[in-house]
Amino acid sequence: MTSCNSSCPVHCGATLPLQSPFPELLSSNIAPSTDAHSAIIYEAIQKARMDAARVETAFVQLSARRSELNDFIRKNSSILSPIRRFPAEILSQIFGRCVRPNDTFNPRRHAAWVVARVCRRWRAVALDTPELWCHFVVPDSRFPQLPQRNLETLLKMQLNRSRHAQLSIELAAGPTMLDVMDILAASARWGAVTLLNEAQFHRFAKHHSAHYPQLQRLCFSEPDTMQRSRTPSLPLDADMVNSLPALTELLWDAPIFRKQLMLPWAQLSLCELRRVQIADFQWIVSFLPPTAHVTAIKIGRWFHPSLIAKESQIQSLRLEHSSIVLIALIAPMLKKLDLDEHLTNEDVSFITSFMNPSKSTPPSLLEHLRIRSGDISAFWIKMLDSTCARDVVRLDISCRDPRGFLEALGSGDLVPSLRTLAIRVHGTGNTDIELVRRMLAARKPTVRTESFKRWEWDFPERNDLEGGLDVVFLE
Repeated sequence: MTSCNSSCPVHCGATLPLQSPFPELLSSNIAPSTDAHSAIIYEAIQKARMDAARVETAFVQLSARRSELNDFIRKNSSILSPIRRFPAEILSQIFGRCVRPNDTFNPRRHAAWVVARVCRRWRAVALDTPELWCHFVVPDSRFPQLPQRNLETLLKMQLNRSRHAQLSIELAAGPTMLDVMDILAASARWGAVTLLNEAQFHRFAKHHSAHYPQLQRLCFSEPDTMQRSRTPSLPLDADMVNSLPALTELLWDAPIFRKQLMLPWAQLSLCELRRVQIADFQWIVSFLPPTAHVTAIKIGRWFHPSLIAKESQIQSLRLEHSSIVLIALIAPMLKKLDLDEHLTNEDVSFITSFMNPSKSTPPSLLEHLRIRSGDISAFWIKMLDSTCARDVVRLDISCRDPRGFLEALGSGDLVPSLRTLAIRVHGTGNTDIELVRRMLAARKPTVRTESFKRWEWDFPERNDLEGGLDVVFLE
């Protein structure tokens, strides 16, 4: 027999190899010839049993040793992890990407609170990044998922960690004045705020002598199910208007608009109006500066027959299920028009009448037209063939299948001043770039096609082709 000479740290005493004392008997059914032979076989079996017991003990010890080694490898490998070498600035940027500004305030789930509990270094980085703690979406103080600790205490803790960062605030109906007292006291750091309605804004402002030098975005979002008080809200006084020197964006999402709401309309650059009535839309737009981009979404379709269209100096307008507002609007300075809805004959009539100047109105200055629709139907093509689209130099199309439009564009004098055409195909549509080249080759001496991964309003114009047409495919 040969001893086990392995470098195993556990000595089991086993011998190798194992061989029967009488191997010839293994392949037969013959019994040992003498009692001495039986004793030799019995002794060999007993020795094998003792060796097996020693091997079993060694196996348990080796398994424990293997677990210790694997644990050592795992723990020490983490020391070499690349994330340990990340500078604090990179970690801070990563943590910032984890924060979702619209998440309801909940220390158990909010990303800033979660990463601060991972390890001491992450906690130090998180606490040294005020921007992680500047978003407050405050629910009802009885919100069931909040810990048992007082909401006011938790809000104050996060507010302190935000230091001097600009705050983003969203307040629901539930929080009491006491719950948000510290947030109200920090109104000088508000950068964006979402409230239910102007009455809540007025109540907070009057309760606390608020000043909003950094407030850029103001949003009123009132649910349809909310029962509004019949008592009209008090108007905001001149001091209140003067306390909003940085306000540039207003989002109004409520069915009732009170004209007593005095805001610095002339300094707005973006105004999004949802669910207001046509008369209110007309009143608001009349105060906006020419540079303001106006969005109208689901504007109420009721209007009084005596409503007279009024002139506005706006240059950019987006409509979503709200083409009826064009009845009440004259916009001779309009340069960009964004249409995002499924058109009906009535809608096409509104848009065409709006875009085609009459004898009493100046000619249209429209340069940029964006159409997002399921299909570019004959109604669209008729509108694009009218005088309102004569001076359009850039056209953005988003549809399922643009081939019918491209055939009309290549065969006729559709949009004669067009210089940049951006196409986005969605759904099951399929557009062959080479087919587009052939369809448009007869219209312009040169056609250049490009593909981009982004679809946005401010896509740059590319007019460096002499007498040509840029076709941009947006994916």
